Amino acid sequence: MVPHLQERVAYGRSIRERAHCLLESHGPAAVSEALRAAQEPGLAAAERSFWEAVAARVVRQLTHGDAAGVH
Repeated sequence: MVPHLQERVAYGRSIRERAHCLLESHGPAAVSEALRAAQEPGLAAAERSFWEAVAARVVRQLTHGDAAGVH
């Protein structure tokens, strides 16, 4: 795999893993937790984008019924 593609795969995996962890610990409130994390003062744009992507992943998992771990 080319390095750029490897980085994209790793980034997607980290989003899925963080979303899974938030769902396990907060249930449906995981969306709010991810969005709260995205609004932390002084957060870099890349980190804000990451947390927004995590929130979007949580929403997809909740609405598509794949919260049990289907990726």
